[in-house]
Amino acid sequence: MTAAVAVETFGDYNQRRLRQNTEANQKSRLYFKVGRLNAPKIIFNGNSFNVNKKKVNSSFWRCDSYWRSKCTCTVITRGGQMYISGDHNHEPNALREDFSQLKSQFVNVIYRNKRVW
Repeated sequence: MTAAVAVETFGDYNQRRLRQNTEANQKSRLYFKVGRLNAPKIIFNGNSFNVNKKKVNSSFWRCDSYWRSKCTCTVITRGGQMYISGDHNHEPNALREDFSQLKSQFVNVIYRNKRVW
């Protein structure tokens, strides 16, 4: 007997991921910090990100552990939106921060997969 195998086309995959991303959107707190050499940093879910590139309306952030562990998680911030791509390959690196002294704001978090976008 042969088992029937369901084949998912790339278009079906995109639609499913977009539906999951829409359901996963949520408001979360984003913390701001000044790092070494007065470089801006953000902290989200216990992970810190360094600014990688800035444009007029958006900032591109790279995980703080990019060089140590080749973490590929990236963040794009635009106004009150935050787009997260990739996953961390390490434990959270900013859990010992004193968050009471940091500036923060609520942002709409959108998880996205690099393969889709």
